[in-house]
Amino acid sequence: MYKDFTDAQMIEVRRREQRKAAEIGEYSTMVQLNHPSANVKDPASKAVVDDLERILRAARPKEIHTHNLADKHDTHVGVVLKLVEAIRRLPAVQRPSKLVGCEVRRDLDWMTDKDKVVMTVDGHDNLADALMGVFESQICGGKRYDLAARGRRRANGTSSRATPPTKAKTSSSAWISRR
Repeated sequence: MYKDFTDAQMIEVRRREQRKAAEIGEYSTMVQLNHPSANVKDPASKAVVDDLERILRAARPKEIHTHNLADKHDTHVGVVLKLVEAIRRLPAVQRPSKLVGCEVRRDLDWMTDKDKVVMTVDGHDNLADALMGVFESQICGGKRYDLAARGRRRANGTSSRATPPTKAKTSSSAWISRR
């Protein structure tokens, strides 16, 4: 469906998908900065850091959930690095008390359990499915990320020590790196 789209058209599709997800998820705020991926990945580029710093100063979040540093996508890693740089610019009293690197689509089996934070996401399958389904541009090409993410949550819940064996069939968990 999207194979003949230009880069500019795909950017607009992805922006619409993000806005739909924010509406479905009832996010309090969703900011689209419009920085090209190359700038996000470039350590010398400070425009993203400047924007993130302004947002952090205005929003004063207590907790931030973002991509993890072991993400396989360079742009996602770039986002985390820019975010950490922006947080470090803030006075200590204005910094979030918690920064959590999340993994949704892949696993963290390579990490020890003590280095993971397990977040139970039971009871929200419809919301999770709706949010994943919004990203049609990423699933219509045959890679069913929506189904894979649901399976991953189920697998994490089944194999997590935090999940009692009696609930393993129905429990879902997202594994989060805390380091």
